[in-house]
Amino acid sequence: ARGAVPSQNFAREFLQLFSRGLFALNRDGTIVRDAAGTPVKSYTLADVNALARLLAGWSLPFANKMPGAEGTYANGIMNMSPAQAYDGPAVTLLGTVFPQVAVPRATTILSRMNACLDLVMAQQTTAVYISKQFIKKMVTDTPSGAYIARVTAAFENNGSGVRGDLKSIITAVLLDPEARGNSKPASFGRAQEWTLSVTKGVRYAEMHPLGGQYLSPTGVAWKWVTDMGGDVNVLGRMGQAPTVPPTVFGDYPFEYQVNGVEAPAAALWRTPAILVNVAHVLPWSKRLADPLPAAPGDDFGRWDLTASVDLFNRTLAAAQGTPAQKHTAAVTFMVDRVSADLNQGRALSPLARLQTISFVDIDCASLAAREKLAWMINFIRCLPDSAVVV
Repeated sequence: ARGAVPSQNFAREFLQLFSRGLFALNRDGTIVRDAAGTPVKSYTLADVNALARLLAGWSLPFANKMPGAEGTYANGIMNMSPAQAYDGPAVTLLGTVFPQVAVPRATTILSRMNACLDLVMAQQTTAVYISKQFIKKMVTDTPSGAYIARVTAAFENNGSGVRGDLKSIITAVLLDPEARGNSKPASFGRAQEWTLSVTKGVRYAEMHPLGGQYLSPTGVAWKWVTDMGGDVNVLGRMGQAPTVPPTVFGDYPFEYQVNGVEAPAAALWRTPAILVNVAHVLPWSKRLADPLPAAPGDDFGRWDLTASVDLFNRTLAAAQGTPAQKHTAAVTFMVDRVSADLNQGRALSPLARLQTISFVDIDCASLAAREKLAWMINFIRCLPDSAVVV
């Protein structure tokens, strides 16, 4: 009424990313279509405009600035500001009319917010969309329609008539027969972001932090992911540095599909992306696989690999045959063990397994056990076979 126009940004992201998605959904996760076969939108521009107005009236807790030179006003509960609340004509959100309030008060701001949340939560599409996202983030990118419907049912009713009970939803996701069964289709699993893939390799290889300016104040965490330049800042060079994704949708396209199935993270493992990222990972691997110095003193960490080296040496000692045969046997055992550990039990394809064994057994034959295993771990992490984890 005063000519001020509320920002649509939060309202749009709330509807698109955090509650409903782009299209109306059936209970099995399929898109609702009209008589002409066109997907039915989950919300309209009018809904975005309405929600932006109905949620106006909240301000940042300016008295609670977070500590630090770059602190933000986010350390506290938002304040209600009636002077900033919407006082214009009635608006319609998802088919429900919200009447005009000529003189908004704090109670108006709070009741509007609760009414908007209740309205969005009551929609079938919201239950299906959120249930499907939980499954895709925690179990598989390719859930069956029946799996989605079962989790949706838990969202709609936790058994006591409560809608949206998080405990019941997560329980349904993780304990569903499709998540726990032993016989899973080849497409089962979810694509893994490069940040998680590289970090998993670092942890598995027992990263050994050395002395230097890149240690955190506590002397525990090694901030190689964003602080270091050159070939060591591998995630930064990939454009995958943690907490700074290239878009608001994260590190991958929101609606990316593989064979008609939504699998956004899989976009990071397309052939061109793999080749580029492997080019970053390999020199990084060489630096981290260098021998451990006699005493801490440089700015780079190293793979420690104590447990893996011990297992490799014990396997080598127990193997039979010539020295070359024993080495091949030990390498083969470790390739199977490392790939199973890193990929949560998923075996490499026969060709990828053979290539990995040959690379470590022949090209890395002259390296010490620790360096040999470091190259093995990174080789396996860069394989397309390692893109999908169960």
